[in-house]
Amino acid sequence: MPRFDRIPTRILCLTICLALLWLWMPVGAGATAKNNADQFQALQKKLIEDGFNPDNITRLYSRPQVFFEADGVTILFTYSEAKVDYDQFANNWSIDKAKKYMQEHRQELDRVEKTYGVDSRVITAILLVESGLGKNIG
Repeated sequence: MPRFDRIPTRILCLTICLALLWLWMPVGAGATAKNNADQFQALQKKLIEDGFNPDNITRLYSRPQVFFEADGVTILFTYSEAKVDYDQFANNWSIDKAKKYMQEHRQELDRVEKTYGVDSRVITAILLVESGLGKNIG
Protein backbone atom coordinates (compact mmCIF):
# COMPACT_ATOMS: atom_id res chain seq x y z
CA MET A 1 0.00 0.00 0.00
CA PRO A 2 1.45 3.43 -0.90
CA ARG A 3 2.59 5.76 1.86
CA PHE A 4 0.70 9.03 1.40
CA ASP A 5 3.18 10.97 3.56
CA ARG A 6 5.81 10.41 0.84
CA ILE A 7 3.73 11.75 -2.06
CA PRO A 8 4.33 15.41 -2.96
CA THR A 9 1.29 17.38 -1.84
CA ARG A 10 0.90 19.14 -5.18
CA ILE A 11 0.71 15.88 -7.12
CA LEU A 12 -1.71 14.34 -4.66
CA CYS A 13 -3.97 17.42 -4.72
CA LEU A 14 -3.96 17.54 -8.53
CA THR A 15 -4.77 13.83 -8.73
CA ILE A 16 -7.67 14.19 -6.34
CA CYS A 17 -9.00 17.26 -8.19
CA LEU A 18 -8.77 15.52 -11.54
CA ALA A 19 -10.41 12.38 -10.18
CA LEU A 20 -13.26 14.40 -8.71
CA LEU A 21 -13.72 16.35 -11.94
CA TRP A 22 -13.73 13.11 -13.90
CA LEU A 23 -16.25 11.48 -11.53
CA TRP A 24 -18.65 14.42 -11.62
CA MET A 25 -18.33 15.07 -15.34
CA PRO A 26 -21.63 14.22 -17.09
CA VAL A 27 -21.37 13.00 -20.66
CA GLY A 28 -22.23 15.67 -23.24
CA ALA A 29 -22.05 18.66 -20.91
CA GLY A 30 -22.14 21.86 -22.91
CA ALA A 31 -20.66 24.69 -20.87
CA THR A 32 -18.82 27.38 -22.80
CA ALA A 33 -15.13 28.16 -22.42
CA LYS A 34 -15.98 31.65 -21.13
CA ASN A 35 -18.23 30.25 -18.39
CA ASN A 36 -15.50 27.83 -17.38
CA ALA A 37 -12.92 30.62 -17.24
CA ASP A 38 -15.21 32.72 -15.03
CA GLN A 39 -16.19 29.85 -12.73
CA PHE A 40 -12.70 28.48 -12.23
CA GLN A 41 -10.63 31.67 -12.42
CA ALA A 42 -9.38 31.54 -8.80
CA LEU A 43 -8.56 27.83 -9.04
CA GLN A 44 -6.67 28.29 -12.30
CA LYS A 45 -4.70 31.20 -10.83
CA LYS A 46 -3.76 29.12 -7.76
CA LEU A 47 -2.67 26.13 -9.87
CA ILE A 48 -0.49 28.36 -12.04
CA GLU A 49 1.01 30.03 -8.94
CA ASP A 50 1.77 26.55 -7.61
CA GLY A 51 3.87 25.86 -10.70
CA PHE A 52 1.53 24.13 -13.14
CA ASN A 53 1.97 24.96 -16.81
CA PRO A 54 -0.38 27.88 -17.67
CA ASP A 55 -1.07 26.56 -21.18
CA ASN A 56 -2.07 23.14 -19.84
CA ILE A 57 -4.32 24.69 -17.19
CA THR A 58 -6.00 26.98 -19.74
CA ARG A 59 -6.48 24.09 -22.17
CA LEU A 60 -7.94 21.84 -19.44
CA TYR A 61 -10.44 24.41 -18.18
CA SER A 62 -11.53 25.49 -21.65
CA ARG A 63 -12.87 22.01 -22.40
CA PRO A 64 -16.68 21.86 -22.47
CA GLN A 65 -16.62 18.75 -20.24
CA VAL A 66 -15.15 20.80 -17.38
CA PHE A 67 -17.83 22.84 -15.65
CA PHE A 68 -19.11 23.73 -12.20
CA GLU A 69 -21.87 21.47 -10.88
CA ALA A 70 -23.46 22.90 -7.74
CA ASP A 71 -25.18 19.62 -6.79
CA GLY A 72 -21.82 17.88 -6.45
CA VAL A 73 -20.44 20.62 -4.23
CA THR A 74 -23.52 20.50 -1.98
CA ILE A 75 -22.63 16.93 -1.04
CA LEU A 76 -19.32 18.15 0.35
CA PHE A 77 -21.14 20.33 2.89
CA THR A 78 -23.52 17.59 4.06
CA TYR A 79 -21.09 14.66 4.22
CA SER A 80 -19.17 13.85 7.40
CA GLU A 81 -15.73 12.55 6.48
CA ALA A 82 -15.04 11.67 10.12
CA LYS A 83 -17.78 9.02 10.12
CA VAL A 84 -16.32 6.98 7.26
CA ASP A 85 -14.83 3.61 8.20
CA TYR A 86 -11.58 3.70 6.23
CA ASP A 87 -10.56 0.26 7.49
CA GLN A 88 -12.92 -1.14 4.85
CA PHE A 89 -10.39 -0.13 2.19
CA ALA A 90 -7.49 -2.00 3.81
CA ASN A 91 -9.05 -5.45 4.02
CA ASN A 92 -8.01 -8.33 1.74
CA TRP A 93 -11.20 -8.14 -0.32
CA SER A 94 -10.67 -4.45 -1.18
CA ILE A 95 -6.96 -4.91 -1.89
CA ASP A 96 -7.69 -7.88 -4.20
CA LYS A 97 -10.36 -5.84 -5.96
CA ALA A 98 -7.88 -2.97 -6.45
CA LYS A 99 -5.21 -5.31 -7.81
CA LYS A 100 -7.69 -6.76 -10.30
CA TYR A 101 -8.70 -3.23 -11.34
CA MET A 102 -5.05 -2.35 -11.91
CA GLN A 103 -4.59 -5.42 -14.12
CA GLU A 104 -7.73 -4.65 -16.14
CA HIS A 105 -6.77 -0.99 -16.62
CA ARG A 106 -2.98 -1.39 -16.85
CA GLN A 107 -2.63 0.52 -20.15
CA GLU A 108 -4.62 3.54 -18.97
CA LEU A 109 -2.94 3.63 -15.58
CA ASP A 110 0.53 3.37 -17.16
CA ARG A 111 -0.32 6.23 -19.54
CA VAL A 112 -1.57 8.47 -16.73
CA GLU A 113 1.41 7.58 -14.53
CA LYS A 114 3.82 8.43 -17.34
CA THR A 115 2.01 11.66 -18.24
CA TYR A 116 1.47 13.06 -14.73
CA GLY A 117 4.11 11.24 -12.67
CA VAL A 118 1.58 9.86 -10.20
CA ASP A 119 2.06 6.24 -9.19
CA SER A 120 -0.71 4.02 -10.55
CA ARG A 121 -1.14 2.50 -7.06
CA VAL A 122 -1.93 5.96 -5.67
CA ILE A 123 -4.44 6.60 -8.45
CA THR A 124 -6.08 3.23 -7.81
CA ALA A 125 -6.19 3.84 -4.05
CA ILE A 126 -7.92 7.18 -4.57
CA LEU A 127 -10.40 5.64 -7.00
CA LEU A 128 -11.08 2.82 -4.52
CA VAL A 129 -11.92 5.24 -1.72
CA GLU A 130 -13.70 7.91 -3.76
CA SER A 131 -15.76 5.81 -6.16
CA GLY A 132 -15.40 2.13 -5.31
CA LEU A 133 -13.24 1.85 -8.46
CA GLY A 134 -15.87 3.55 -10.61
CA LYS A 135 -18.95 1.81 -9.19
CA ASN A 136 -20.27 4.94 -7.41
CA ILE A 137 -20.04 7.97 -9.64
CA GLY A 138 -22.84 10.12 -8.27
